[in-house]
Amino acid sequence: MNSFTKHLKYTLFIIAIVLTACTKDEEPTPVDPRDQYVGSWVCAENSKINGQTTFNVNIKKNTADETQILIDNFYNYGFNKSIYITLSSTTITIPQQTFSGSNTVNGTGTASSASKINLTYYVKDGASTDTCTSILTK
Repeated sequence: MNSFTKHLKYTLFIIAIVLTACTKDEEPTPVDPRDQYVGSWVCAENSKINGQTTFNVNIKKNTADETQILIDNFYNYGFNKSIYITLSSTTITIPQQTFSGSNTVNGTGTASSASKINLTYYVKDGASTDTCTSILTK
């Protein structure tokens, strides 16, 4: 093997190392923090008006706002009725909103884990205001 061939092999080897070292690392795919809440939950609700009830709710992501999730069957009003809540870390806000006709709701809560949510909220139907607490578990 002559000197030129050795230098060529050495040069090609160095170029291959440099090109490999210069490839851009792929960015990790960001994780949507709402993903952990999506699914079916059991809601144990304590209502000043309705007493203690247990029913199922579904949580899904709000595709229109990446800080919100939707709760279907909120207040046990049916799976075609939903409210939105805003997540900020483990803090939950139920902004005042109208659902199921003229009923309004607002409240707060915490997500103590990916499998437990505590909520306190007020449901107004025009004539009265119901004060509720709920624990949602997966």
